[in-house]
Amino acid sequence: MDNAERKTAKDHIKAKQKVVGLKQVLRHITESKVAIVYLASDAEVHVTEALQSTANTHAVPIECAFSRKTLGKICGIDVGAACVGILKEEQEN
Repeated sequence: MDNAERKTAKDHIKAKQKVVGLKQVLRHITESKVAIVYLASDAEVHVTEALQSTANTHAVPIECAFSRKTLGKICGIDVGAACVGILKEEQEN
């Protein structure tokens, strides 16, 4: 991911409604509420495998972006985040 794509991803994460953390992201994927998942580049293997399996089953794209620390900071939380799911537009109302 180049710098322009990283800036766009960062703005996208900040601007949209989202769910943070593996359990929440997986639940929302299975409920067909997630448009895209941002996965931390340093996420643990069990997180990566669970997300890839579920996202592939439900045809949800995954983008690797940022570290857990940076992803958490972008989301406005004080801890790292392994993944963030951006909710589909109709879920924002």
